[in-house]
Amino acid sequence: MSTSNILNTLRELHVGIVCPPSEITDALVLQLMRIGCSVKQHWPPPKAFDTHTDLVFCGVFEGRHHGELGKLLAQGGVRLTAVALVEYESPTILSQILELGCHGVIVLPLDSHKVLPALVCARSNSEAHARLMQKNAQLQ
Repeated sequence: MSTSNILNTLRELHVGIVCPPSEITDALVLQLMRIGCSVKQHWPPPKAFDTHTDLVFCGVFEGRHHGELGKLLAQGGVRLTAVALVEYESPTILSQILELGCHGVIVLPLDSHKVLPALVCARSNSEAHARLMQKNAQLQ
């Protein structure tokens, strides 16, 4: 997907937020709605999304819900974009972000000006990764 396509399709995104309800998630929902995304919040992490989801903002907490998040994100396939929401950067948190295959990260506290750049970069990273996976499968 080209850069212009990523920017042009932001309003069509179906976004899931997998994080405990708080002022932070409320602010994230409002900012995503301002962008034009369709947003649905989930907590605790569901076993599967009940609707089509293009992008997930997921809270990454040291040792908590990591397995559930991993299974949930794996069900989305290579086209699902994941953005981690983290409170601090410890080696354990960083390992979890990498294991989950996140395409972007937002370090809390959340400022509204952090959401759009993280969303666009994560979508770009996700699309590039999906293209590479497809090309790799063809070459094999």
